[in-house]
Amino acid sequence: MGLLPSPLRNPNPSPSLLLSLPLGPHQVRRLPLPPRRHRLRRRLRPPLRPIPLLRARLPPRSRRPRHLPLLLLLPLAPSHPRNLLSASADGNLCIYDAGDRFVHLKTVPVHRKGVADLAVHPSGRLALTVGRDAGIGMVNLVRGRRSFFGKLDREAKIVRYGDGSGEKFFMVREERISVHESEDARVLVEMDGGRRVLSAAVSENGLLFTGGEDRNVTAWDTTSGKVAYCIEGAHSARVKGLVVFKKRDNDHTSEASNVLASAASDGVIRVWDLRMIAIKDNSNPLAEANTKSRLTCLAGSSSNDENVSLVSPSYCRIGQMKYYILY
Repeated sequence: MGLLPSPLRNPNPSPSLLLSLPLGPHQVRRLPLPPRRHRLRRRLRPPLRPIPLLRARLPPRSRRPRHLPLLLLLPLAPSHPRNLLSASADGNLCIYDAGDRFVHLKTVPVHRKGVADLAVHPSGRLALTVGRDAGIGMVNLVRGRRSFFGKLDREAKIVRYGDGSGEKFFMVREERISVHESEDARVLVEMDGGRRVLSAAVSENGLLFTGGEDRNVTAWDTTSGKVAYCIEGAHSARVKGLVVFKKRDNDHTSEASNVLASAASDGVIRVWDLRMIAIKDNSNPLAEANTKSRLTCLAGSSSNDENVSLVSPSYCRIGQMKYYILY
């Protein structure tokens, strides 16, 4: 019994909605969060003050991206958090300086059809895109141009870089998950998810978490291609978003790194303690919130006091961003 990890501190059994903002008239499938030092500031009243990004501050109409009505993806470059990338159904990738003036720097044509997903290398120097034309593209973010394009045997829906080194990347094609070498895109291992995979997240220890139509959350060992463990019946609907939290800067004891958050299409967000699941096969969540919305993706962060904050856009008549503190 002494070897079992203790539960995380201060669980919040009834999370409350802190902020709800309109984002636009269409679906958002990826949402960025800035670095920790720019993310949240602690105050007595109110307890959390959202940053300008969470206020959904839009640039003047003349400087807004022309493909905004079909906006799908909004990742931030990891090493250059001022640079915002957007990719949409027109097949283009736009690069912005998201500072005080919100300047449009470059539009890069990548795909003939819409962009399905986008991943930025940890160095911030290049990005990978997969599109509905069954292609994969590489964009040089330093020069602002497409440097490679290739055809896939099947259309890929998800692309992710692995650990912080960026030596591997992952692709999801329906129920198939493949691990590739970043240098030459060589396939290292392939895995079968059984049913269509709709979301994926990579942890710091190299495990790949996936969720989808099977309503489970599965942890994969990307070296052997085998299932490390699985949260069966994690949700009663399709899993549309996953977030694996990272250790705080220069902190090797952060409990938030043992936390996984998952969101389902029925609007339910759940938080899990990965240590308890891996050792005890315990499928009870630490916290849960029902947003009463049709969720499309999930983003999250861990603050300095071990609280877990989540942002999730919902898909309704008008896209809405909801901001929760769940743990």
